[in-house]
Amino acid sequence: MGLDNYPRRYPCKAKGTAVLDGEGRIDCDATQGAGGCPWQRANLGDGAVYGLFGVPCWYRGKVGTWMINAVIEAGGSLPEEVSGGFYGDGEDELSPDYCNTLAGWLEDHGELFLSTLPESERAGAAIEYRYAARWLRWTAEHGDGAHAWW
Repeated sequence: MGLDNYPRRYPCKAKGTAVLDGEGRIDCDATQGAGGCPWQRANLGDGAVYGLFGVPCWYRGKVGTWMINAVIEAGGSLPEEVSGGFYGDGEDELSPDYCNTLAGWLEDHGELFLSTLPESERAGAAIEYRYAARWLRWTAEHGDGAHAWW
């Protein structure tokens, strides 16, 4: 089963810069083309793992969950307040505080995560791992947290 995370409040809609299609949905390509995508302007760096629909401000939470599980198997433990990982608080929600707490935990456990991987995979995995924490922090600030969709 998959897991994707997306902003609770789309930043482009909140800022009034979203370009909508004929059915009232956000047209990401047109929004980006018009310079109205806050995620694109933020330039969170390499390592993005997009969700199922390839929407840039979404995150493939299944990958984040795999990273968390690798840390836990290596001896780390999630704080109770973020024990749902990328699935959220039990209501499929990740509040801004939840996102920031989980991001901090990821930042604190990066070396442990990398120690679970073969040396040849560490450089690429480190980039994706750091992106997960940046995405959580950005979404907390600009998206009012995130939803978990699975």
